Amino acid sequence: MKKIILLSASVLLSISLARPSRATVPAPSRPAYFALKVYHFKTARQEALIDSFLQRQYLPVLHAAGIPAV
Repeated sequence: MKKIILLSASVLLSISLARPSRATVPAPSRPAYFALKVYHFKTARQEALIDSFLQRQYLPVLHAAGIPAV
């Protein structure tokens, strides 16, 4: 009797583990892309120009294109 209970429990456990879970996280509607850019500078003036470019031109264009998290 114990063998039948153990066998049926192991079969039920195997079936439940083989089915995909309903609690999985759904895939995002848009894939995530990452771009890593490295800017090198030697002087403080170059650093200021890069900062100005990123703040005044690059980020506003990305936000206008619908990319809010940068």
